[in-house]
Amino acid sequence: MKIQCFLLALIGFSLAVLADTISITTPDNGVTVSMLKPEQQLFCHLDSQAGRKVLDNPELVNFLYQKVRSFPKGIELAWVFTGVRSQVHYEVTLADNEAFENARIIPVEAEQRLTIYNLFNGKTYYWKVAARYQNGSRLESEPRNFTVDNQTPRFLYVPDVDNVRDIGGFIGLEGRSVPQGLIYRSSGLNNNSYDGGKTPGPPRANAEGVWRMREELHLRTELDLRGNSETAGMTVSPIGEDINYIQIPVGAYDHIFTPNGAKPYADCFRVFLNPANYPIDYHCIGGADRTGSLSFLLEALLGADTEVIHRDYVLTSFYTRRGYETSDELFANLSHYGTPEDSWVTKAERYFFAVGITPDEIETFRAFILGPGLAETPGCAFQRKILALSANYTQETEAIQVRPYYPFGATMKMAGKDIPLNAPLWKNTPIQKVLADGQGGTLIQLLNHDAEPRFIQLRPNTLDAEAYTVVDLLSKTAYAQKDGTPAWTPAQLRNFAFTLPVGVYYLLAVTPGAEIPEGYTLQTLAKPSAPEPNYLVVPSGPEPKMDGVLDDEIWNLKEPLQCFTMNGMVDENAPLVYLRTDVEHNTLYIAAVIPDTTPNGADHGSERDLALWNEDEIEVFVGGYGRGHFFQFIFNRYGNIWDANLPNQKDWDAETYQIATKQNDDNWTVEIALPISLFDYTSPLEVNVCFTDNPAGKHYALYPTGDSFHNRKAFQTLFLK
Repeated sequence: MKIQCFLLALIGFSLAVLADTISITTPDNGVTVSMLKPEQQLFCHLDSQAGRKVLDNPELVNFLYQKVRSFPKGIELAWVFTGVRSQVHYEVTLADNEAFENARIIPVEAEQRLTIYNLFNGKTYYWKVAARYQNGSRLESEPRNFTVDNQTPRFLYVPDVDNVRDIGGFIGLEGRSVPQGLIYRSSGLNNNSYDGGKTPGPPRANAEGVWRMREELHLRTELDLRGNSETAGMTVSPIGEDINYIQIPVGAYDHIFTPNGAKPYADCFRVFLNPANYPIDYHCIGGADRTGSLSFLLEALLGADTEVIHRDYVLTSFYTRRGYETSDELFANLSHYGTPEDSWVTKAERYFFAVGITPDEIETFRAFILGPGLAETPGCAFQRKILALSANYTQETEAIQVRPYYPFGATMKMAGKDIPLNAPLWKNTPIQKVLADGQGGTLIQLLNHDAEPRFIQLRPNTLDAEAYTVVDLLSKTAYAQKDGTPAWTPAQLRNFAFTLPVGVYYLLAVTPGAEIPEGYTLQTLAKPSAPEPNYLVVPSGPEPKMDGVLDDEIWNLKEPLQCFTMNGMVDENAPLVYLRTDVEHNTLYIAAVIPDTTPNGADHGSERDLALWNEDEIEVFVGGYGRGHFFQFIFNRYGNIWDANLPNQKDWDAETYQIATKQNDDNWTVEIALPISLFDYTSPLEVNVCFTDNPAGKHYALYPTGDSFHNRKAFQTLFLK
């Protein structure tokens, strides 16, 4: 009887094993799935018009980076096993081909589910799951497949590292797709130095994050865009000693369009010319500003659509808000590298040509990313023409300088001084190169990439021939004096002044002799009319009584100025600003009417330099024309002050000033008197006036600033009258 019972039990156990099953439940076979969260999917489908509305809504923005965040949701694989679960573990086999060649085996200990990340968009994957018994036997499911949707960009999952994306997947030049898995952008892979640049900050990526960057993203090179004070001289990537770590400190936004700011981007670009460096991840600390600027340039160079470039920039808002207004600024600056008829590709090429990148280097980059056989672009063809025409000019020289043209001598009175109305500044110098040929000839390569025409004047230094001709090699134009004489003495060359249009190249060759080259057209030089300075006229009047009530005669001399939102939008509830000076131009007076029915802040008495920007406040910025530094004053509705001489002297205190405020039912008013002697400038003053309304979180500016009140470009020059 015992033997029979034992046999029956053994047969029952065998039948139970035979009855074990394992089957896949999700995703359904053949479906298309997304690695993104629904909110990420939705935002990626928005055009820029709809995207701007989202990012202009503070509640939606907070939801994006506080609740949704930058990490993708991944794809969940799930299955059902029937049998004795304590006796089994699982393993998932995943491949990008039906034959499961070069498949990836992923062990799963107990859960009957697995979330996978960092797959390629647009690719079909095949998978199956097996139950592994303790005795070594396996029970395997039927294979299934799914396709990852082709929505770009590809959000990537690296635990504890935010804002990681693949810049591939979009359509570039000639309709070619930019491959995924070659170029990544991210936030910093380690924190900034905590001790002023003595010790590198700790790594951000945990062990899983390091594994994913090495084994899933196959990272080979980390391009760190941070400065030395942030990295503390680190030389090894936190992802591993075998990762090629390259640090190239760069700036962002407007700064990258200056000669000094553009040069590091040329160095960055050359990192992408070496196939051995790929895949490359580049980052600053947040992966937003410096990283966004480099992404902008690379994507434009590869021929991305403007919507794609905008979207890739603003998707950082799932980590920290970055709005379209800042990418608009990048496009606006790049637009100056060509005419409206030129493509963004051409303008991006010209940006890099200006700092020494060659057409061959650009074509090497494109061939690696987009594939060989691309047609030569107009920009590269034109640059090759410039290089050919410039071939004989190989020596640096100061024989001739190029200066802004302006009829010097006009002055304005300011704080008892006669202040010269200086020549208009070149925000970005139009001088690309000044070279000599070793035989007395000079070549001046010019490209105006400011927003407006520029007026230039030649300033000979060491010319010793009796006469020279001036020709433009590109247009084959020879320039004559107003009497038709084609030859210029060195002294007469000081009168060589002309208008430089936006986005047009000139190759001015100044050559000894009076002979015009064959095939050149003689044209009388059209001297430019004097450029009018762009000044805001500030009327002067009797000193006001400083009581916060705007009933003084001085405030009636001119209509007040309406403020805008930071991004330049009209708002009927924006403050009104009055800018005035006294008769002797010794004091700058500012008054404002600030609509506000929700008073916020406190009277801090004589204590100064508190965080008044968290309260209702007015901010006054004063700089000198042509000066980088500026003074900042913040006053709250109770007249408390925070002030600084920026960017370095944050502990600077104004010795003399006056302020009076008045609280009203639906607004508050302010009168401010700032002695002009505080600033000690020998150039005209430039100002901006900004406001914060808390707790509403509203921000206004007299001259729109974009993301930061500290935007030095937003200051407007004053003409005291």
